[in-house]
This record gives sequence, structure tokens and C-alpha cells, in this order.
Amino acid sequence: MDTPPMQQSSSPLSASSFRSPELAATKARIRQHAERCRRLPPPQPGETDRLVAAFLKQRGVSICPPAFAVAITGR
Repeated sequence: MDTPPMQQSSSPLSASSFRSPELAATKARIRQHAERCRRLPPPQPGETDRLVAAFLKQRGVSICPPAFAVAITGR
């Protein structure tokens, strides 16, 4: 069974999309955010519980997939 060749313009990840200014700006923002997060001190005792409780109160989340229910630990 032959499959038709993929047209370059139909791919959302074409070579030109990797050079776009928007993508470069997004990657820069992500890198800066990651650097800021790495500079943060480890959470203080009880801080994680307070942050999770505040998030649940604000967002009204009542169900959490097990993959996201892992403990947060400091470095």
C-alpha cells in the first residue's frame, strides 16, 4: 500500500516554523521562566500544603489524576 508523500506546507512543524520570531520569543520566555524557578529556594514546611489549598479553592478542582498527585519535594 503506497502512501502519498507529505506536502511540506501541510506540516505544522515545517522548517520555517522553527525559525519564526514568535517561536523564538516563546522559547525565550520559557527559558527565562525555568531560570527563575531554578533560583527559588526549596519550599518551607507547610508552604506546599498552603499553595495547593489556595489553588483548589480558587480553581475549584475536585478531581486530580494520580500522575499529578505526587509529593513536591525541595532540592
